[in-house]
Amino acid sequence: MNADDWVAASPGMGTCFHQSLHRWADLRQQGETFKVAIGIVAASAADPERHLHAWLQRGHVVIASSTGERVARSKFYSFVGIERATVVLVNPRSIMRARKGCIDGETVRMLLDESGIAWRKNERGGVIPK
Repeated sequence: MNADDWVAASPGMGTCFHQSLHRWADLRQQGETFKVAIGIVAASAADPERHLHAWLQRGHVVIASSTGERVARSKFYSFVGIERATVVLVNPRSIMRARKGCIDGETVRMLLDESGIAWRKNERGGVIPK
């Protein structure tokens, strides 16, 4: 399975966390080190509810969880609507070790908890700030 195969039951609802972890693991095997970034996306006309999003980040380089595309951090934050002050970088190495490489709902829960951002699921299955 590759990162593009991860699709949530409700499209877009939490898929980014699974994809980010998978891309992180793949890149680590190739010798590249990134962290999983988690931040809050501002409400917009398309999605009136603030929500948490995940991607990979190292310095000023971001890897989009959904496409694997490398982009400049500032462009990504602006395009996605990331609230800059909410971004937390997490090294999931200890989580992945504890989970023996398994990427599932429990692994995602551990990643979210490690971020320190208070969160909950909404009725559609998305992850939103408390």
